[in-house]
Amino acid sequence: MLAVIFSYNLRAFTSDRTISKDIKIAESVSLSPAKAPRYGGIDLLRGVALVVIIETHVMNAYLPLVLKKGSEFFFWLAFTNGLVAPTFLFATGFSIMLQGNSQWENWLHFRPSFWKQMRRLGFITLVAYYSHLQGFRWSRYLASWNDYNFWARTLKVDILQCIVVSLLVVMALIFILRKKSLLPWGAILLAVAVALLTPWIWAQDFRSKLPLSLALFLNPHGTSLFPIFPWIVFVLAGSGLCCFFLRSVEKLRAAAFMRNIAGLGALLIAGGLLLGEAPY
Repeated sequence: MLAVIFSYNLRAFTSDRTISKDIKIAESVSLSPAKAPRYGGIDLLRGVALVVIIETHVMNAYLPLVLKKGSEFFFWLAFTNGLVAPTFLFATGFSIMLQGNSQWENWLHFRPSFWKQMRRLGFITLVAYYSHLQGFRWSRYLASWNDYNFWARTLKVDILQCIVVSLLVVMALIFILRKKSLLPWGAILLAVAVALLTPWIWAQDFRSKLPLSLALFLNPHGTSLFPIFPWIVFVLAGSGLCCFFLRSVEKLRAAAFMRNIAGLGALLIAGGLLLGEAPY
């Protein structure tokens, strides 16, 4: 589904004229690595996701309960709303690789652009935990020192924490693999591994083995909304696809690449629907 939506949005910006323009931009990037090309499709995808995020919260807050029970309308509405978080995470992974492609050497050698990225992620982390503060009185935290529910609400992992950790993992892959040609395969293999391990991870209780702040990153434990298992998969998928897309741009085959991705997306949707009817 993400592939089809993304392909539709991006193809609107990848006419022959646009592709040649992208190539010129890409060539200029090699001369001026501080700048990364922008692709309208990924910006549009993120924008659509933000609009639907607002709709999701409004509907969840105000839609009458009678419409939520046994309503075909609500079923399809919930299905659409369920695409929001994966889409936003996918776009985030795609965007980090657009930036990483132009800043590759700077990041590998810890130049100023690397530390600028770290400051951004640090700021997002502060905002993420600030939004979960249980008031502003230090005495309240001292009095609740042994209150599990209090600290679980404070330290739960939401979309922002998930984004920060996911982007750090993508950057770690850059440092480990060091070659652009290896990164998409590393991202895809890691995504598959996370997806396969998620059922086992969710069956574990890490609260007795790890600090609560770390345990909530691994599975919900009844609290976290976006643990990295499995949500990091969408960020890794976006990063991996971005690498292949940038290769197609360099080879002047972006339009053909997007057509293939659209076809693959349609096959995955059909496969998902068929497996949904399977007796296991």
